[in-house]
Amino acid sequence: MLRPSQVMSFGLSVVSGFGSVLLIVLTASVFGNEFNWGTLRVILALGAGRERFLGAKYIVLLLYATVLTVVGVLAALLCSEIVSSIASLDRSLPADFAAQLALNIGRTVFTFLPYIALAAFLAVGATSGAAGIATGLAVFLAVGLARPHLVAVHPGVRPTTNDAQPRAPRA
Repeated sequence: MLRPSQVMSFGLSVVSGFGSVLLIVLTASVFGNEFNWGTLRVILALGAGRERFLGAKYIVLLLYATVLTVVGVLAALLCSEIVSSIASLDRSLPADFAAQLALNIGRTVFTFLPYIALAAFLAVGATSGAAGIATGLAVFLAVGLARPHLVAVHPGVRPTTNDAQPRAPRA
């Protein structure tokens, strides 16, 4: 786990876990606070359409998720390089490391999307950030508890979304 070539799946799984919680809280707060502060009516009264308003918020949250993932992976790689150099471990990387890293960062950001959408839906539906945060986190924890059972029952379900190993070509 300490070698840079092996840190990708571990680093992305840590980023995915913490990032999901952070994004649920941020998303529900961003949407829910519009109701609490009364800014939603003002913005919509100025002529900004609901689609543009919601789309802009989703784009900003997606950019935040991407930056969060990239910074988290770079931090994991940096720490792995430091520990590997101190412990005199092999620091070589596979030839396709950058391509696999970019692909796995994209997969990780993609796994954030349902949690962002759910937290936004709940915050807007309940006109409260607290409802979006509480229910979003409950769903996140329920999915975490159910995932091992789904993997055990259904052989087609992968155990993790951030596997550093390339997928076998489909026949």
